[in-house]
Amino acid sequence: MTQFLAHGHSIFGAGWLQKVLDQSTSCEADRLSSETTASLGSLQIDQLPLREVPNVPADDWLVRRIQGLSVAKGRYGVLLASSCGCRATIEPSDMPLSKGGRRAMRIYRPRGLDAASFRRTCLNVFIPQALALLGNTLLHAACVRVGDKVLLFGGQSGLGKSTLAAGFSSRGYDVFSDDVIRVESENVSATAFRGYSGGYLRAGSFLLPTGTTSEISGEPKCWFDFGNGVTGVSVAPVAAFYFLGRSRQTAVKIEEVGPAGAVHVMLRSLLMDGLDREQRGREALRRTTKLVAAVPVYSLKYRRDSRHFDAVLDAILAHAQALVR
Repeated sequence: MTQFLAHGHSIFGAGWLQKVLDQSTSCEADRLSSETTASLGSLQIDQLPLREVPNVPADDWLVRRIQGLSVAKGRYGVLLASSCGCRATIEPSDMPLSKGGRRAMRIYRPRGLDAASFRRTCLNVFIPQALALLGNTLLHAACVRVGDKVLLFGGQSGLGKSTLAAGFSSRGYDVFSDDVIRVESENVSATAFRGYSGGYLRAGSFLLPTGTTSEISGEPKCWFDFGNGVTGVSVAPVAAFYFLGRSRQTAVKIEEVGPAGAVHVMLRSLLMDGLDREQRGREALRRTTKLVAAVPVYSLKYRRDSRHFDAVLDAILAHAQALVR
């Protein structure tokens, strides 16, 4: 599967995915090999044949088309449906665990879907949602290591998380992830786990080499490799969470967010769409409250302009380095 999910070798703190990557020889295949299995802690990943994709009754849908993802829950367990046609099922929690004590996740890739779209769906959507269902905390955020700690950058899609990650990478900083990061908090500290060593930038970004073309069908997105800054560090304490916002001013504005506002910010960044609505609310509040107690939250606003991008990075580093000393 190397051509299916390339660049995902150390996702979320484990080298599990390489076991899957090494078992496929053709990027033209339309589904996972029937022998392909990967493990990540309590999660086991297998192929889902088209004939076994559940037919979902209308009442089973929990989420419909939120940023391209729909979620249903029924006798089949949890179904994740991407707008690109991929499907994933996570077996019901009341079913006996598979050999090794793992919960099974099965993924279907539709015929003809390009490898980059499939890779992105698995790494950015299906696997994070499955891990969240198993009790892990996943945030929609970029993560960059500065010194011995990491900085998290959250915010709505399109605000520049991947651009910041690519900018820091171009300066030699170690990027843990550009889009989804696993974070676990204990007492008054939080730890982030490395994701995959690259991300997607919009075609035409000033950070991409001239002439770079889009890899994903229907989306002007291009892969940017963060490998130049990768070290052997896979786990690091979190120094701060920056929530991105827009500004008409060129100057960078960083302000600390109070506890109530910080919880709201974290809730907006949390990935856990697979839980029932009632359970989701309680569990989301519990996880975000723990994170806010462990990590300072700041609003980060600036005008997006390539001419001033270096100054933006300098301002963020100046603020962050005062935190990580």
